Amino acid sequence: MYATIIHSEYVRHFIELTDKRTIPFEETPFLEITPTHKETTTFNISKANGSSVTRKTEEIETPISQFNKKELCDYIISNGSLGSQKLLKLAVAYRFAADHYSGNGSGGSIDVKDIADEEEFRMIKDIVVAIVQDYNLLRKELKLDYNENEIKTGIPEL
Repeated sequence: MYATIIHSEYVRHFIELTDKRTIPFEETPFLEITPTHKETTTFNISKANGSSVTRKTEEIETPISQFNKKELCDYIISNGSLGSQKLLKLAVAYRFAADHYSGNGSGGSIDVKDIADEEEFRMIKDIVVAIVQDYNLLRKELKLDYNENEIKTGIPEL
């Protein structure tokens, strides 16, 4: 899970390098990569049947695009016996809020979506912080290299 968080941090860094745009952790604690889209256009020209144009768009999933916030929470839940209780509780709650927030395209009242949007954001931030802190605390206990600043803040560093 920590590797996934670091992947998100590298995406943040890469955007800064390529787009010269800074995306603060406090505004976006976890960055996702969307699947690549491939669009195919076919032209059929026929005197007998007339001409037609068809367009087909397909999503191309990659290992990078497959691991998003929902997948991260599903992974935490399916491996719940290995994580902290706090992390498991956050993942279960996140899954509920994510089902109701405005970014998923589901129906529902605006009042519920506003609350779910706030909760989805708060919980993904808390999940990232918990993963970063838990990972570094475990490494510290095992007498492995760790980042003291990541233990204090929960904010991942490259």
